[in-house]
Amino acid sequence: MELIRSAPVGVFALALLVRAWVVDWTAVVSTPHLIYDGHERAVIAALAGAPPDGSAQAWPATLWLWESIGRLAGADPRLPIAVSVLLGAASAALAARALGGRAGLWAGLLVALLPQHVAYSTSAANVILPALLVQAALGARPTGAVGLGVAAACLRPESALALGLLRPWVGLLPALVGVGWLLWGQPAEAVPWGLALRSNVLLVPFLAPWPLFGLAALSGRWRGLLGVALLFVASALFADLGPRHLIVGGVLVAGMAARAAARWPLLGLLALGAMAAEVGALEGRWHARKRLEVPIPAGLLAGLPTGCVEVTEEPPIPGQRLPSHLQYLSGELDAACVVWGVEPWHLEWSSRGLADRAARMEALYRLRPVGWRSGPGGRRVYMALERR
Repeated sequence: MELIRSAPVGVFALALLVRAWVVDWTAVVSTPHLIYDGHERAVIAALAGAPPDGSAQAWPATLWLWESIGRLAGADPRLPIAVSVLLGAASAALAARALGGRAGLWAGLLVALLPQHVAYSTSAANVILPALLVQAALGARPTGAVGLGVAAACLRPESALALGLLRPWVGLLPALVGVGWLLWGQPAEAVPWGLALRSNVLLVPFLAPWPLFGLAALSGRWRGLLGVALLFVASALFADLGPRHLIVGGVLVAGMAARAAARWPLLGLLALGAMAAEVGALEGRWHARKRLEVPIPAGLLAGLPTGCVEVTEEPPIPGQRLPSHLQYLSGELDAACVVWGVEPWHLEWSSRGLADRAARMEALYRLRPVGWRSGPGGRRVYMALERR
């Protein structure tokens, strides 16, 4: 019983160790241009007292927060990742405390090893803090929950979605704040909801590994599972869906799975083992661009085959050189040969989510290598696409 009562403290320590193990601190200091790419650069700039202009890529509240932290604690480049590691561990401890008892201990352990949660607890991206705020709001009294939800919506507007779906009255004001920020941010190019949903419907594993879903189903919490399903569908209406948008949903799945694990500990241990293996793979891919190369099949000829049209795994972005694969998926792009180039950054993990986009391509299309080339970023292997 003493072990169970002290579960949040033990879970915090375990989660902290796991996340610290994944991070390559030497790389953070010596090659920050590889670690802090994409939206993370805005965080580092704000920390150093030179924030960029606020936009949908760098929400003003996030820039204000990191500029203030930089003034108080200095501009050490390790600080944003260290803060995320601590917040991620706090999320696991909060899950343990929220359920309490044996189920709470299991919830904390499952969140401590939840792969996508570990991943975004090891980056400076504006993900883990708003997710933690929403997680806290789901279990807080109404007044405090509204405040937590509004803070989360200011840091990451779509984070209010979970609160709005699962606690509608509490989530109303945060949802309005989030919508206001999204309208101000003016997304680059809207993708029709039906097409976005079609491109994302197979990405349920972005929520949680399959063993966790199995345990959650055994818990009999069908209302909770329905809420998570609604959260996934609503999130999937955004074309660039990634695990970063579903962190809270993954924590909810872990909470339901924990109730089943408390009854069937062996099943819980099997789920923990499966997730530990995924976290081990994550550690090997964490910003591993210099160590990874796309394998070239034997006999594959160099160059892009004549007549092939190359697309990108990104959603439509005004001014981008290559058309989006969504134009091919929707039938707007009609060509006999459509290819996508797999590069090293599709194999590594970084908060830019390029590995997540690669997972979408693998889910949507049958991929067949048809050529390759070498470039400054490493090998690019061209894959011919065939809609599944």
